[in-house]
Amino acid sequence: MNIFFSLCSIFLVGCANTFTGSSLKLEMIAPQQAVLLTVVDNETLSYAGGLNAIKGVNTWQGKMNGTQRARYESLLVATRWTTNIPVKSTNLVSGKYKIRIQEEGVDVALTLPLTDVNATNLYDFLQEVATTRLERHLKTLPKPNADVIIDRNKKE
Repeated sequence: MNIFFSLCSIFLVGCANTFTGSSLKLEMIAPQQAVLLTVVDNETLSYAGGLNAIKGVNTWQGKMNGTQRARYESLLVATRWTTNIPVKSTNLVSGKYKIRIQEEGVDVALTLPLTDVNATNLYDFLQEVATTRLERHLKTLPKPNADVIIDRNKKE
């Protein structure tokens, strides 16, 4: 009988839903705007915008390079959100940031106004990382030359 209880307890403990690694989920919600940015293990960035962000469906995922990762980590440490949790804002008329940070032993959920400097700095940085995915494609597009511009002026 003891073996049965031991096996049951091992099974139940083994099936416990534990979080390993680190995760940041940053939602920016404003009138006519929604963006969802998720960082897993300080490396993988996922992005969703508009209706996809509202539904929680990521539309792009990529890895940060070493420089980006170091900047992300320094911005996150500077916020001190895991050690000094800000008071929950209640006056969020024009929009808000919803942030959740999970690390081993830490699970912090925040709701901050769009005027919060730390949240805005982190949001701007993650948006910048997400938009770099387009640079490769933009560089391959043909550049307009003088002939194209002159021809365009003649047709108008």
